[in-house]
Amino acid sequence: MLSVSLFGASRVTSSSEQIWSDLGPAGRRLAGFLFTFPDRPHRRERLIDLFWPELDTERGRRAMNSAVWRLRKLLASSPEHQDGHGLRTVGPETILEKTPWLDVDTWALLQAARSTLSGSGAQPEPSRMKEVLAVLYRYEGPFLDGEDADWILEERERLHSLFIQSAMIMVRHLGLCGYFHDAIQLARHSLRFDPYREE
Repeated sequence: MLSVSLFGASRVTSSSEQIWSDLGPAGRRLAGFLFTFPDRPHRRERLIDLFWPELDTERGRRAMNSAVWRLRKLLASSPEHQDGHGLRTVGPETILEKTPWLDVDTWALLQAARSTLSGSGAQPEPSRMKEVLAVLYRYEGPFLDGEDADWILEERERLHSLFIQSAMIMVRHLGLCGYFHDAIQLARHSLRFDPYREE
């Protein structure tokens, strides 16, 4: 399984080995975009405009092809990878598919937040609380930290808000269950990234 971290310092690891560095700066931004918006078709021309705006059409197309090739190579490094799945090109569009062998921290947070916020009044089972806690501790900093494109800033704010809301609900659940040490630890973890959250 490939583990993709987009919170804080972006990285991809497989069997504890970091392999993200081969993509290059623009390739990492492209990968971050595709991981952020999976299962959606993205027109190649738009991706070239987003990540290689300084290049002419031909050089931009070559840079895009190279970045997609490198990302495919990265995804294929997973032992569970299956040919034809993961990153696909369909005509003029590129699609990154959600697959069982990809573990992306933003996907995990969105799923945990969805279940936590939709059932915020109900006390979750201890096993479920443990799963959500593991996801919340994967938040290691702002989404794609160091980047400042408009789409990144918008997504960063949205994900940060979901993280804080989910953490506040889980702190309350942990306190009600008498897991005070875990509640305090999670509150401190949240305050590292939102120190002015007085409540």
